[in-house]
Amino acid sequence: MYSPDSEALTQASASSIARKWVAKTVKKPIKPYAWSQMRWIMDELADRCIAESLRLGEDETRLCDRLDSAHDIIYWAWQTFAPDYATAWLSKKDLEICLKEQERAEKAIHTLWDRHDPKRAFNEGTRSEHYTGTIKGDLPFIIASYLSRPYLRHPMLDWIFLDMTISQEVSAYGEHLKKTWLPGKRDLVIGIHDRYLKAHGNLAEMTKIDWNEVSESFAMWFFWALVVPIGGIWASFHWEYTALGVWLRGIYAASIAGFLSVKILEFAIRFMRRLIGKVDPRTHAFGLWDQMYEVWRLLEGPVVNPTLVREAMVKSRDQGAVWNNVSWSLVDRVIAIDPAVWVVQPDRS
Repeated sequence: MYSPDSEALTQASASSIARKWVAKTVKKPIKPYAWSQMRWIMDELADRCIAESLRLGEDETRLCDRLDSAHDIIYWAWQTFAPDYATAWLSKKDLEICLKEQERAEKAIHTLWDRHDPKRAFNEGTRSEHYTGTIKGDLPFIIASYLSRPYLRHPMLDWIFLDMTISQEVSAYGEHLKKTWLPGKRDLVIGIHDRYLKAHGNLAEMTKIDWNEVSESFAMWFFWALVVPIGGIWASFHWEYTALGVWLRGIYAASIAGFLSVKILEFAIRFMRRLIGKVDPRTHAFGLWDQMYEVWRLLEGPVVNPTLVREAMVKSRDQGAVWNNVSWSLVDRVIAIDPAVWVVQPDRS
């Protein structure tokens, strides 16, 4: 435990301690000279931990505590979106995999974050490698832990955390659209698109024409809308149940008239909404997704304009988008430093 009597660090001793700590704690790539994003970021954070410890006159224990906290933040963040094959390989649960799979797992272990395209996830569904709608950890808590340590602030880590939260929210909203707004048959129990779960959200599978399903639906409609009622009316008159036949005929005619009236009314309402400039709810819902996707697109590096990102967030929010509070905090902090230039890729020259 740190005490005022502990020996204060020097620049040389702090650098030596940090280098040894990083070498011992952060996994090295198997291939010589291979680049590790995780290692690079930890080296950058180690420099910030050293500077803070030197500023406060701390000892080795306090420096190592800071290094532990910094590593926990990036490791927890990695786990939130890490593919299962990478976490299994890292924990040595699955040693019997081919060389190609080992290389894939090795790359994922050393990559804190690769951009995930929500548009590809929208098309490919929840099995897509770009899907981020579901996370395996408490990302806001992780980011809060990072924000509570101002000395760790790093432009690339700011960007990674913002890109994570934006990607997750755009991807999750895309799945909500397919469940609730995509045209098609609804599940009678849970009310979502009937094909969503079976197709795992794959857009092509959800929208392809299933001729067996079409023929079954037509057969059901034909049987219950024509055969049964008309057959009942005919049978009533044929067997001289005239009063019953008249009654059934009246009910059937009223049902047909009611059905046509509802369809005409729906058409009239849609026409009037367009005439007065109101957007159809379904069009608005998908248009909102486009606006949210624009926020994600504006985060493309290597240089980002944070002011434009925030303006796009505000525009989509005004249309109904809900962004996580940590997203606003991250972008506002970046703007406070430089409202026009945000370099979000490492300089590896």
